[in-house]
Amino acid sequence: MPVTRRDLPPRVPVTALRVFEPLEAFPADRRAALASFAADPAAGREADQAEQRAAWLELLGLRARAGARPEVMARVLRVEGSVLLSPIALDLPDEAADPVPDAAQDAVRDAGPEAAREARGGGAAGAGAGGDPVPPRRHTLVRAWEVPVAWLTVVHPEDLTGSGGPGRYVLPMARARSRAARALRTLRAGLGDVDVTLDVEGLARWLEHFHPRAWVEVDARPVAALVGGDDGAEDVRLGLECLAAGDPAGVAAAYQRLSRRSRQLLEASHSS
Repeated sequence: MPVTRRDLPPRVPVTALRVFEPLEAFPADRRAALASFAADPAAGREADQAEQRAAWLELLGLRARAGARPEVMARVLRVEGSVLLSPIALDLPDEAADPVPDAAQDAVRDAGPEAAREARGGGAAGAGAGGDPVPPRRHTLVRAWEVPVAWLTVVHPEDLTGSGGPGRYVLPMARARSRAARALRTLRAGLGDVDVTLDVEGLARWLEHFHPRAWVEVDARPVAALVGGDDGAEDVRLGLECLAAGDPAGVAAAYQRLSRRSRQLLEASHSS
């Protein structure tokens, strides 16, 4: 049977990495529709439901059927006097999609981060090694039941917002690119080409595809809520600082805390 909004499995906690771009970053033939959407006072009211649907389709590795009509749906960010948009990939009409295998749905819902990656083909959701690359202009990446370490390398406490609880960061693209590049240099020098280094390398490349005046959001609130609101960003920051300073004990301590948090999330996914 085809996937419809009604048929989606229950909401799964995900961490979302979003890029918001100014209107001029989009193709000319889409700007009018996007501008009209952003000007609507009700813009974004259905964004959560739409993004949930898009996230499930991405996690399950589904592709739009040829000829499907794209919908105009986006998250809107108003910051420093600018209106920025992060389109949600909704290239599937309500009743046009490849079937979703029941086993794949169960795997993502019940078996936690590893099964989620397997269901969508493995890898780091377009920001690392091992999986199929995400299209460079995909504005939102999602990871179920986890907060990717690579994504946390670009955020600091000053980027936290007061909206909706801990775990949401918003920052300019230039700052995100600079931090990703710095983290990549530190990881290469200290650890070599291990998985986390390759993940950060993929993230840095992905960020380069967007407008220089874009903004980046890391929204880990749904996942962080499962472990008391602690998303692990401070441990990632401390781990990188210790690695750069040649402090192996500090690196090991940060790694142990991150590993403990990952195990807690895995346990939470199995008990949900």
